[in-house]
Amino acid sequence: MIRNAMNLGLMSVIAASIGAAASADTAVLTSVADNTIIEDPAGVYSCGGAQYFFAGRVGVNGASGLRRGALRFDFSSIPAGAIVTSVTLRMNCSAAGHTAAETVSLKRFTASWGEGASVAFGGGGAPAQPNDVTWLHRHYPSTLWATPGGEFAATASTSRSVTGVGLYVWPTSAQFVTDVQQMIATPASNFGWCVVGNEVTLQSVKRFDSRESTGATSKPQLTVVYTAVPRFDLTGDGKVNVQSRVQMMLFKARQKARQELEAALQETGMDEATYKQRVTTGKWKSPMRVPKHKFAGIAANLAYAVA
Repeated sequence: MIRNAMNLGLMSVIAASIGAAASADTAVLTSVADNTIIEDPAGVYSCGGAQYFFAGRVGVNGASGLRRGALRFDFSSIPAGAIVTSVTLRMNCSAAGHTAAETVSLKRFTASWGEGASVAFGGGGAPAQPNDVTWLHRHYPSTLWATPGGEFAATASTSRSVTGVGLYVWPTSAQFVTDVQQMIATPASNFGWCVVGNEVTLQSVKRFDSRESTGATSKPQLTVVYTAVPRFDLTGDGKVNVQSRVQMMLFKARQKARQELEAALQETGMDEATYKQRVTTGKWKSPMRVPKHKFAGIAANLAYAVA
């Protein structure tokens, strides 16, 4: 009886590892605010309602000034507590000062900024309207930046090279994922990102389509892959209590076990059906057989043992 109980327990762990993890969901989000921060000592120009925003340094016709994009997304459609695993950004470069490759980075803003109704057809901007972001203002005309040009992290969350006209995708990174995870957890901290180009070379500026663009596929689009963590209310009181937290910990443990098993199956070249057949027959059917320890989870260790 003890032997059977141990065997049943072992198989329960394997079954949980294979079948109990939640599947990933994907949210595709279009920017809800975008603008250009235009280098201007007076801080009176912006592009809040324009179909474009800019990043880089313009040429002498634009006084050789800097342009920085401002970009924000709404994460309210993603469940609270969701675990973010990947974030990518797609933007359309619709014009370039030159087609040489320039690095364009996203750096997380640490203070809020606004998008007003100013409309310009070029990178020089138009007179700022109420709530517009400018070189001096987070929200024109009354709220100033602590640092002219914007307050944002020194380290880039994601970067990529941009040449000429075309669609570009900024890759996921640990910092990009962390940014979005924090913005979901604390919506009040969601200030979006500053889009920073080459700020040294003249005419390095790149123009990107904004949310006001008439092209449906050219608007800034953020793709977030996440796993929604279920909120367990075991007592019927509508609250996540101590028991509920234990259940959530178990849920995360099953997720980890599943990830380890998938990695082991990929490395050994074994499919899941073969794995299940081997661990339920032959010598590994015995609960006295203990696989060599490589992962925290038993299922992944068994995969190497039976491969």
